[in-house]
Amino acid sequence: MKSTSPLAAVVKVLQHVRKNARAYSPLLSKNEAATRSALVDPVLRALGWDLGNPFAVEFERSFMDTRVDYALSNCQNQVKVIVEAKALGGRLDDKKIILSLVSYAFTYGLQDIFLTNGLIWEHFSDFQPGKVTANRTLDLSNDDLVECAEYLVHRLDAAIYWPVEEEASLSVSATSTEKQMEELTRSLIALQTELGEIKAKLAQNLKTELEVKFEKSSEPVRRDQNFTALEDLPRVLTGKPAPHALRLPDGSIVPVNSWSSILLECVKYALKHNPSIQIPLPDRAGKKVHLIKVVAPDKQIRCGKVNFNGRPVYIHLNYDSNDCISNAIYILQMVPRDAIKVPAAVEGIYT
Repeated sequence: MKSTSPLAAVVKVLQHVRKNARAYSPLLSKNEAATRSALVDPVLRALGWDLGNPFAVEFERSFMDTRVDYALSNCQNQVKVIVEAKALGGRLDDKKIILSLVSYAFTYGLQDIFLTNGLIWEHFSDFQPGKVTANRTLDLSNDDLVECAEYLVHRLDAAIYWPVEEEASLSVSATSTEKQMEELTRSLIALQTELGEIKAKLAQNLKTELEVKFEKSSEPVRRDQNFTALEDLPRVLTGKPAPHALRLPDGSIVPVNSWSSILLECVKYALKHNPSIQIPLPDRAGKKVHLIKVVAPDKQIRCGKVNFNGRPVYIHLNYDSNDCISNAIYILQMVPRDAIKVPAAVEGIYT
């Protein structure tokens, strides 16, 4: 009977991460959110972390004067591991961030902190006053991936904090049962990871693929007689007339009456065609404001509300005209290629 090692599944994911980092470096090096989706999330999934379970994985957790990207909790809802991510190639030696994380570890009894830029994984543990040196640094671009996988499974496996419950009716030993369940779980995770990576490639690298497609096209597709593509709008829209119609990427035209309504329609279109978008989603500027989140904002803040994957989410619309269009372009980069027939555009010619 053919069997699959759980470690082999993690190694396979690390191979994909190494390949994707090389293939999409120009985009990932400028975008932390894209790096997390394409390089960090697949590793955590392969290690058994359910990114859709807020009791296990909390995104953008705030404490003291900083905020961490991933707070990983055990089955008693206690944070045990912190993972802080940077864009691909980003520096991981920010002493202020490291000291803040170590201080948090002392206060709340954390055992492990990881800093990563998608390829480099620095692990901090055995915290001591004044010690901010990584216990181990993994380089997925150069190190042996089997050794990297072994280390990550040893220190970051979700099964450490979410053990498989035993079935009382089984007559086999507890150790044997746990191993069988772990192997089955790993096999399922490997299949889920394959699908997740395909979706991530389509969503996060759509911008580059569209640019190539438009450059090779013999027909002008960015502008027509009555519409101006969002990417062709002036950088400063202050004083420009409000739009009256928006052409979505599938060619349909919807009425709008403001720049914020354009952003709302673009977000709704992206959520409709890409169910794997990670919520909460930071806006194009990074982590200061969430473009999409699951918690309703203050009533004084303008927002939109839509259903996404069976739950309500809230779209931040409290932007000026320029940021509305920037965020509209940003969210449409996550739409799968087969859902884009024409560039999104507003009615009228803007110069």
